Amino acid sequence: MVYDKATHSTHSPPGCEIRAPLFGDVYPVENFSPQKLKGGKYFIDLTDALVTQKHYTRNTNLRGAGYDFRRAPSKYRELQ
Repeated sequence: MVYDKATHSTHSPPGCEIRAPLFGDVYPVENFSPQKLKGGKYFIDLTDALVTQKHYTRNTNLRGAGYDFRRAPSKYRELQ
């Protein structure tokens, strides 16, 4: 991520696109690691509890929306 001091904004470096994969799917917010490694757990305990105790269904009425946490949501032009 590149910070522009003149405009006080950030942008991706040339040739790099920062994106959140599988927007709306709970999988990317459950695990940081695609291999589901022990250290990669993120919200999986929460989603497991919602599914087992509150009867939510993954990707039906329980959704995930990952984003690059280095930027405030208001800084994403596509969300405005």
